[in-house]
Amino acid sequence: MLMKQKNKISELSSFICIVGVLFFCTPAFSAGKQLEEESFWSRSDFFFELTPSFLVNTSSKTVSAPNPAFFSIGAGMIYPNDTFFSFEPELSFFWNYYHVYNDVVYPAEIENRTATVLSFLLNVPATFSFNMPANSKLKLSPGTAMLLRIPIVASGVNSTDDGWNGSVQNDVEYMGRWFFENGRFIYLSFKASWIFEHIEKIAFGPVVSVYFPIISVFADKNINGLIFEAGLRIVF
Repeated sequence: MLMKQKNKISELSSFICIVGVLFFCTPAFSAGKQLEEESFWSRSDFFFELTPSFLVNTSSKTVSAPNPAFFSIGAGMIYPNDTFFSFEPELSFFWNYYHVYNDVVYPAEIENRTATVLSFLLNVPATFSFNMPANSKLKLSPGTAMLLRIPIVASGVNSTDDGWNGSVQNDVEYMGRWFFENGRFIYLSFKASWIFEHIEKIAFGPVVSVYFPIISVFADKNINGLIFEAGLRIVF
């Protein structure tokens, strides 16, 4: 029964990845003959995002850190620019502390940390832009995302210290597997931004993002891992 459930989760993960790629990526490559004749780079913009964020954690505060806050930095590109529809892939980076308890990986307070987890979030959204007053644009961006998490032994912690799986090193290796099991790395994303063109070729404005762990909701039966971000986008 457990094996059948894992197979179903694996099939659902693959299906969502395929649908996400087909739905959100294909339109960006069919922008029309006129765009094909123009330079790729002349039709592209780039952006940076600086976003204070927090990670939803509904687990007991006695074994984990409640809704840990962190700072995320991201960069991406917009293609084609100055159109209603565009393709805006982005890669962002942040890090948190984690530990293992009762065979589950939890966010950890600094004093209970086992590993520092380096997180790389690849977001692939389709963006719809709406012209607004004051030389600005409202952008709405649904998409799919993948969260690559790389655990390493935390600074100040010895790899031979005691851990849930015998040692800290064993716990770190366990985390690396756990993050990819049951599709925990697959997210649905939604981003909204309001961008103002202040000077020529440079624009900026507020941006908010939500990343929903669609597969792990069914596998783990909770919304742990849900990410909220709110910050600044700079386009050039």
